Amino acid sequence: MNVREATAADEPTLLGFTRAIFDESWDRPWRPPEVTPGVFEGKLVLLAEEEDEPAGYAFGELDPQGYAHVNIVYVVPERRRQGVAKALLTAFGVRAREQGIEHLTLDVATRNEAGRQAWRRLGFTEWAQRLTVPIERIEHPGELL
Repeated sequence: MNVREATAADEPTLLGFTRAIFDESWDRPWRPPEVTPGVFEGKLVLLAEEEDEPAGYAFGELDPQGYAHVNIVYVVPERRRQGVAKALLTAFGVRAREQGIEHLTLDVATRNEAGRQAWRRLGFTEWAQRLTVPIERIEHPGELL
């Protein structure tokens, strides 16, 4: 397994992986973001390869406040549960630590039990919850919407 920083030549693969993860698992009550090359600008983007074939990717940002946030980790279905996500996060952590960062954060959907279990196996613990409400429900409390 080789994990390296992605280059401009990897952009079509990265965009395809991003569309795939949104198609597979987007369950937020709003539409997913538009998938364009700009989504990777200013981010740390790592690509995992096995025998020169893309196996997955991770991208996020390094924050000088002392943490790195991983926006997405995606592994192609045929390579899941084979250490690809761990390799990506390990490489992400190495690069973060080189910048003096000591913590990784990520978000996982409440209904994504497989993802939650995977992150727990890697040592992630819950420290916050993100809540959502339709604005209309706040504007009209007590009404059934």
